[in-house]
Amino acid sequence: MERRRSRRVGREIVVSWQNGQEHSRGATCDISDHGAFVRSGEAVPVNSIVDFEIDPGRGREKVLCRAQVVWINVGQLEGYPPGFGIEFVDGKEKLKGIVFELSGGGLEGY
Repeated sequence: MERRRSRRVGREIVVSWQNGQEHSRGATCDISDHGAFVRSGEAVPVNSIVDFEIDPGRGREKVLCRAQVVWINVGQLEGYPPGFGIEFVDGKEKLKGIVFELSGGGLEGY
């Protein structure tokens, strides 16, 4: 059963995040204005609140937001790389325009 509130756009976008004192980088596999899956070998605990910087590229301004880690994949799901799923808890409005543009303007609800 699909639990997502909005459709994801399959795009690789460079992200960096900070969880307490730990700072790391990775890339999204998919993103929406509600969440994303971040490809990473770093272990980030479920329910952690993480500060993200999303770099959409092409001269666009980087977006700062906060997210909660809602699930992790350490190899249990075939077809998904190691990483973690996040739900944005702050900064969603800033992401709407980026996700709309990445989708080619074709996502319903935008």
